Amino acid sequence: LAMSKNKEQKYLVAAFQLGENIISLIQSTDETGFIAKFIRARGEGVQHLGIEVDNLEEFVAELESKGVEVPIKQLEGDERKEALVSARNNFGIVLQLIEWKECPNVSLEQRMERTTRYLSQDR
Repeated sequence: LAMSKNKEQKYLVAAFQLGENIISLIQSTDETGFIAKFIRARGEGVQHLGIEVDNLEEFVAELESKGVEVPIKQLEGDERKEALVSARNNFGIVLQLIEWKECPNVSLEQRMERTTRYLSQDR
């Protein structure tokens, strides 16, 4: 279990390992943060689900060719690229697609470390 606070985006995150998966739970620390705004608008529940992909551009192109809306694409970044699939396509849950720039074949412990490090950074 790893815990950290992101002051800029106003959340507290706890990440833990479940089998080969990493689960991150995020709690708002301020009523103006994006998590608090989501809860006010839609109620408590799953806000988004993050999935690691090997090639983000190919994955997004495949989704869009099937009519799936991908409104946000951040294809540049120091540590990772990501895209968000609209909640309208996923029963109200945003799908976050992530391609890490580090080698994708890192150990689970290394994945846990980079995920926790990334989530705690102010951006």
